[in-house]
Amino acid sequence: MKNASRVILVEDDRVTRELIAGSLEVYGNYHISAYDNMTEAYNQLLSQRFDLALLDIGLPDGSGVDLLRLIREHDTPISLPVIIISGSRNNKQIVACLKLGANDFIGKPIDIEILIARIQNLLIIRQLDEDINKANERFTLAAKGSNDGLWDWFISSGDVYFSNRWKNMLGYDASEFQNEFDAFLDRIHPDDLIEFNRSMRFHLEGISNNFEKECRIKHKDGSYRWMMIRGAAIRHENGKAYRMAGSMTDITNRKIIDPLTNTLNRSAFLDRLEVLIQSTLDNQIKRFSVIMIAIDRYKLISDSYGHHFGDTMVYEVANNLSAIIPPSEVLARVDTDKFAITVQNPQSLEAIKDFLEHKIMLPLRVPLVINDREIHLTFSASVLYDTDSYTNACDMLRDADIALHNAWLLGNQQINVFQPKLQISLKDKVELEEDLHRAIEQDELDVYFQPKVNASGQILGAEALVRWQHPVRGLVSPIEFIPLAEETGLINKIGYRVIKLVCQCLENWNTKNIQLPVAVNLSARQFLNPSLLKEIWSNLNAHSVMPDLFELEVTESLLLENLDAALPVLNSFHQDGIKVSIDDFGTGYSSLAYLKTLPLSTLKIDRSFIKDLPQQTDDCAIVEAIAFIAKALKLQVVAEGVETIDQLKFLSTIGITVFQGYYFYKPMPVLEFERLLIAQSQSKSAIKEITCREN
Repeated sequence: MKNASRVILVEDDRVTRELIAGSLEVYGNYHISAYDNMTEAYNQLLSQRFDLALLDIGLPDGSGVDLLRLIREHDTPISLPVIIISGSRNNKQIVACLKLGANDFIGKPIDIEILIARIQNLLIIRQLDEDINKANERFTLAAKGSNDGLWDWFISSGDVYFSNRWKNMLGYDASEFQNEFDAFLDRIHPDDLIEFNRSMRFHLEGISNNFEKECRIKHKDGSYRWMMIRGAAIRHENGKAYRMAGSMTDITNRKIIDPLTNTLNRSAFLDRLEVLIQSTLDNQIKRFSVIMIAIDRYKLISDSYGHHFGDTMVYEVANNLSAIIPPSEVLARVDTDKFAITVQNPQSLEAIKDFLEHKIMLPLRVPLVINDREIHLTFSASVLYDTDSYTNACDMLRDADIALHNAWLLGNQQINVFQPKLQISLKDKVELEEDLHRAIEQDELDVYFQPKVNASGQILGAEALVRWQHPVRGLVSPIEFIPLAEETGLINKIGYRVIKLVCQCLENWNTKNIQLPVAVNLSARQFLNPSLLKEIWSNLNAHSVMPDLFELEVTESLLLENLDAALPVLNSFHQDGIKVSIDDFGTGYSSLAYLKTLPLSTLKIDRSFIKDLPQQTDDCAIVEAIAFIAKALKLQVVAEGVETIDQLKFLSTIGITVFQGYYFYKPMPVLEFERLLIAQSQSKSAIKEITCREN
């Protein structure tokens, strides 16, 4: 049951007082406190809470007007409604009471029904206000508890309300920020504004039910804070929005802090670089540089000991860096195993390198103990010293990363300073990759053949070598594009094209009664590709090529690095009659025991052992030993890189019978090689015919 409304009645006339009190108790749920004088009534008003007051103007110790004036010092017309009772019809007196804050007036004699109706209306208004206050209080507490700022936008008029908390979140006092929606929009980061406006438009047009957008908003101090802006529109019956309200939540930490290391993340570091760029333009600082540091072998360590171990390692490195880096500088984790650091107003490049080597790198080399395991880490580092010409933070981080990659390639915990030529080199690499894609699609890749011959120069076979005739660069060296093809995975497509072209040539030569074995080089990616054997047989069958005319060459290092995976592949080739040669033999720095277990047909002695023959006695001994081992294992030997008659003579004396090198032939295009084969075939036929006649 609803609590009774507490009404204070101040009336000196006993009959009127009892009439009103009795009627209210009969007709409604009221608790009446009745008094006949101002003093006692006022004391009760100070000590108790009432919902409504009925005041007679004429009282023995004062007037109801005086009591009304005292009431309004503490209560508003909403918090304590007051009805003035008077037998006088003096309009001026009535108006004066209303101006003092009386809510209503009723004359004597009292019409009880009218009085009760007026009391009920005022109590309803008071209850509604109380409900609104409770709702506002509840909403304010909820917003305060969530630490959100509130906004309320009247779209048609353009008026907007920003809560004090909303303004404080951007560094403003309550009176500092303009209550204009455009003032808010002007503070949104330019890169976020278009998407913010698009999402806002979609919601106002009814395309989306709710508005929610993350964006960067400019703080009073000039920095940007990440905010989550939420809102919902109120609409007319026709669906048009006329008002929109919502909240703003600061999500800066979630957006800019790396959760593992508690340092800035990549995005926040880029924002910081943008601020520093602007600071140099405004002459707030003279210049700044960027240092980037990477943990060497991070992936190997993480894969070996587990990702939790890797995370702990990164966390410890970040802690150590945080203790080293001056508070005025910024440390950020910009990649899984990479950190970036700002250096403001550096004295010189040498000073930065000295700071990096002795203040950062040296302490980081102290072994870490993780899970009772001691681990020694090494690091690569780069310096982007000259930043004056940069207008974009992303370009700065890119170039620091390029220099870092180059430092890693150099090894030995190098510190590498970015030079523009590094970026140009990387750009060339990217462009070359795109050109290589196009070259594969447009069949720009071709095959050259380098003959394998005996001591007299008779062609016994050939090695197929891929060549790229670039429409602008001309003939691109395999040294340039083969490593790139390996890195990008394009080597498989290139390899399949070479296999196809070689099979086409073998088919064509067969129609001219020329049968010659051709060897094709395989990369690691090709060799371990499960579809390789299928692809080879598909081309052999399509061009009617016997498998003994198709040979494969793999490097010794490829076999040794993938020995367990290589054995079943080699066995498959052997069973199908496809011969396999080891290229660059002697460079693997490993046991020769594998030669006994692998189904191989040929060893190709690496050119590095041939080039100083016969003057270099160590090379002579090595080559002679290889020839002896091959003979014992019944393997054919090919000496590659033969360029002089002295080399040929020495190799012949130790029993090597197959040669390849510039002394005989350079790699040549298909047509040139084919003419050579035809000439050799015709020469053989002529010699055979002369021999027959003599017999």
